[in-house]
Amino acid sequence: MEITDRGDLGEDLNAPQRADNGREFWSYSLIREINDGDVVFHYHKDAKAIVAWSRASGAVWEDTVLWGAHGMVARSARVRPYRRPGWRHGIEDFKPIGSPVTLTNLRARETDLRSIYELLVGEHGASVYFPVNFYPGSLRPAQGYLTKLPKAVVTMFSSLTASAEEARISDRAARHPGTTPPPGKGVGTELA
Repeated sequence: MEITDRGDLGEDLNAPQRADNGREFWSYSLIREINDGDVVFHYHKDAKAIVAWSRASGAVWEDTVLWGAHGMVARSARVRPYRRPGWRHGIEDFKPIGSPVTLTNLRARETDLRSIYELLVGEHGASVYFPVNFYPGSLRPAQGYLTKLPKAVVTMFSSLTASAEEARISDRAARHPGTTPPPGKGVGTELA
């Protein structure tokens, strides 16, 4: 899931190769793990909601990006956006979600989200790149640019489930013109 306040939402995915301290940052590096056809959900900070979906197109490539981190450390250091080595990944079929999943919707399901998080940590260890952080009394989007959005979270919200199904059909049509997906198939394992 892309978490951003970009004005050009839906243009592409892009992230710097390194954080301001010169080290790799997991939330930027995840761009290298995205495969052609993967579903990408887009959380826009201004809307405080998951507002759209798209499909990854092609492979990641190196480019120069204009980037300024927004986290607490960057804000306190007054980091301004600057050009730096980065990565880009194309997207296609960018579409708004009919009923965006708002931060309020996510907070209403905090107990369920926390259960999914704990289950994933138990199975995979602490680095699950979850899309939200659990602060005392206040669930918030993760501080980062890219996160994983587990299938278990997608299926909690009907608008995300419908978007994932639309993306699956779109991907199948793009890869196999003239075919139609089997009727009644839901979210596939490609989101796992």
